[in-house]
Amino acid sequence: MFCRISAAIVDDSAADFVSHNDATLAQLMKKKRGSMTLDSLRLLRNILLRTVVISVVFSYTTLLATFAFWDTWAGLIWQWYHITPEAFSRPVMLYFFVAVKFFDIFVLLAPALALHWTIKREMARKAS
Repeated sequence: MFCRISAAIVDDSAADFVSHNDATLAQLMKKKRGSMTLDSLRLLRNILLRTVVISVVFSYTTLLATFAFWDTWAGLIWQWYHITPEAFSRPVMLYFFVAVKFFDIFVLLAPALALHWTIKREMARKAS
């Protein structure tokens, strides 16, 4: 019963909001469309590219630390969890570095490159 009452209240308030604020909502949508400037695109692109660089440095540092201290960590894993290092090492390391690479390429680098090309195209359009 509570769900039906709350749904009715939400429907009534949404209908009042839409009918009362149609003009205001349309004005806000027009303002939102034009608010993305080249400077804000450059800032977002630079943030993404710097995040890619930091992530790559972090992943290589983690890789070097893993290889440098592998004997110590493998012994601790075997002692604490009774898992042989051979059974643990390859799947976990492979999964971690594949996940980091996926994140770097598809979540950070691809949008950064898309923004870079968009900025270059808009600058060429403004120049001509």
